[in-house]
Parts: sequence; structure tokens; C-alpha cells
Amino acid sequence: MMMRIAMVLCVLVLGGLAKAQTLDIYVIDVEGGNATLFVSPSHGSLLIDTGNAGAVASVRDAGRILDAMKDAGIFDNDVLVVDRSLKLVTGKIIVAVLNGELLVRRYHKNFSSAFLIPENNRYKTINLAEFSDFMMWGVVTYTIHAV
Repeated sequence: MMMRIAMVLCVLVLGGLAKAQTLDIYVIDVEGGNATLFVSPSHGSLLIDTGNAGAVASVRDAGRILDAMKDAGIFDNDVLVVDRSLKLVTGKIIVAVLNGELLVRRYHKNFSSAFLIPENNRYKTINLAEFSDFMMWGVVTYTIHAV
């Protein structure tokens, strides 16, 4: 896994050097821990969340994020491949940021409203009209299950 990450980063770095632009690297808060976001000069991005709790010891709750989608076949410790270039289309599973919180849900839009629908009946459907701070981070295209 580390070898694949290193190879991807090498491609991003070399691509950035060829265009004489910078590779931006951010450490961001993700569900109580830190992740690293790499943004290439062409604005492609790669988010690596290794479960690092950061300087403050905190309990990570990534399982809660994915528990809402277990009936769609997405489980704790799965790797989600997310395409940020795809448009928001009803029925797709997306990674969203809602009031600063990262969520994985199925997006549904009807004539007048849009919703984030969980794939686990323990969670409630979210009506996006009730929130002002919503951003789609990307569309989930594949999941990789641990063996």
C-alpha cells in the first residue's frame, strides 16, 4: 500500500515540476483525526487518510461515517475511490461535507428538494433544504474491500 501511495505521489510531484508550478500539500481534520490532501498544479487531488489522530489524542469515528452505508456494501476500513470531476446526479453515492462534517450518502433530488439518503435504517434521511453549509466533495466510483 505504501508503495502505491509513494508511486502516486511521485507522479504528482514530477508532473508539478514539469510545469514549474507547486504541489500543494495540506494536513486537514477528518472525523477527529488528520488526513493529507495533495493538490497537483492541474488541480487534481489525492486525499490520504491514514487514521493519524494528530497532536490531540481523539477517538476516530470513521466507522460511523461508513455505518450509514453498510446496506450499499460499504464497510468500515473500505477504501473509497472518489472522482471529484463527476457531476452531482441523483442516485449516486457521494462524499459530502455538511456543516463541516464528512458524510457518505446516496444523493437524491426531486422537483423541489435534495436529500442525502443513508443505506442503513438506523440513520435518518437528510433534507438539504434545512442546511446552508453543504458541499459535494465527490462521487464514489469504486470501493475496495480489505481481505
